[in-house]
Amino acid sequence: MRKKEARKDGLHQNYLKRKANGKQKEYEERTKAKKKAQIESKKEQIRAEDRDKAVM
Repeated sequence: MRKKEARKDGLHQNYLKRKANGKQKEYEERTKAKKKAQIESKKEQIRAEDRDKAVM
């Protein structure tokens, strides 16, 4: 359990460092379009299923 907490803490500290020096924001900007496209695709699939089932 201690090992798991240490790993979690280390990952969080690395995230905070990336956030502080701007690398996290760069990553988010690079991946934003791809993630948005995936979300829209999933939403459209759900809408298509609902139309097929005639659920409104």
